[in-house]
Amino acid sequence: MPPYSECKSQFDDGLRELLVFRVGHMIRNLKVCLWTLTFFFFAAHAWGDDWPMLGRDGTRNSVSPEQIGPTDWDIGKFSPETGQWSGGRNIRWRAPLGSLTFGDPVVADGQIWIGTNNHQVKGPDTPDASVLAGFAIADGKPLYRYVSPRLPSGWVHDWPHSAMAGAPLIEGNAMWFVTNRGEVVCLDLKPLKEGKDSPATLWKVDMMKEFGVSPCGSRMAHCHFCSIAVYNDLIYVITGNGIDKSYFNIPSPDAPSLICFNKHTGKPVWQDNSPGMNILTGQWASPLVIDVDGKPQVVVPQGDGWLRSFDALNGQMIWEFDINFKSASWNAGQGEKNIMMAPPVAYGGRIYVTSGDYAEHGDGPGRLVCIDPNRAGDISTELALDAHGDLLPKRRTQAVLVAEGEKSVPNPNSGLVWEYTEFDSNGDGEVDFE
Repeated sequence: MPPYSECKSQFDDGLRELLVFRVGHMIRNLKVCLWTLTFFFFAAHAWGDDWPMLGRDGTRNSVSPEQIGPTDWDIGKFSPETGQWSGGRNIRWRAPLGSLTFGDPVVADGQIWIGTNNHQVKGPDTPDASVLAGFAIADGKPLYRYVSPRLPSGWVHDWPHSAMAGAPLIEGNAMWFVTNRGEVVCLDLKPLKEGKDSPATLWKVDMMKEFGVSPCGSRMAHCHFCSIAVYNDLIYVITGNGIDKSYFNIPSPDAPSLICFNKHTGKPVWQDNSPGMNILTGQWASPLVIDVDGKPQVVVPQGDGWLRSFDALNGQMIWEFDINFKSASWNAGQGEKNIMMAPPVAYGGRIYVTSGDYAEHGDGPGRLVCIDPNRAGDISTELALDAHGDLLPKRRTQAVLVAEGEKSVPNPNSGLVWEYTEFDSNGDGEVDFE
């Protein structure tokens, strides 16, 4: 891995901008680094619904329900020499962020919150830190900055100059988020909303100190930690537990990969460490809460490439699905075995999730699946059997070794509804890289 200084310059040419557009109802695109917020400018403003968590609501479905929205934008041009923007179309206001912004924004009660870093602040003594920044919807006025310093352990756990990349969760006056330091934080926004004071910290849990978690800071600062899911008085956090600087060793295999907290107190309710020694790299996806026949499930993409569903109240596993084919192998990002980076999405009684890896590992095979969550046990597409036809235990690097007489067979209990892996777009008999 090259030192950060060799690749830092591409981020320092200018500040990222938070853009607000002046047409239509709110449309919030949660899949880009530069976020756009839109609204119609009538005599009275017509605002869209709030977007208080990653994916708008508990389904994680980022498709906007707004019926009136903009289709034509021009952000204008930025001059690094003057630090000013010129031109543009349908721009309501702009507000500077730091030099890196990979998190997804949320909108609630007239406020916008988005993760960035501390590069907006100038001066030789400015500390490197991740930042959660709040702005007013009406005019882009900066409201508050939660500044989280770097961990002393460095890039192994906390990549330099990385942004606060997990979108917060907001309910009423409370906001929960996970910091670059592996802390789960709950803030009271009421003082800020009333214009009296800064948000108050209601509670904070350090998952490294209290649970022995060893988070793997994703290389090149592309993502860190999950966006929290909620069910009634409970919240669910993927801890980020992963590999060390060797890219192979897992220093804390017994530490939890998932923790359920009481959202009011920060007290742990239950935890799970199912991936154990089979974590491939890190765990950066976000959990999903669904209702199946009146029973809540928390659906979690875990670091061994398995999507698991747990009883949301007590943590008992309900079902699990291997996102990888049993023949796939893992070799520090160079093989065909993947993790899940994006959160699962619930729609129409089905679960949708994709496999992937972080960008510096380059291109490779991926898989999009649609799953029926009304099942129990192992609902993977395939089963891994040894030479005698017995089930094999889970393995980190490769589930089935054909050379040793092992094989994969169709799973009669599979929850797969359909899948998409590749498409010959030009009909030449080969699947080209795009």
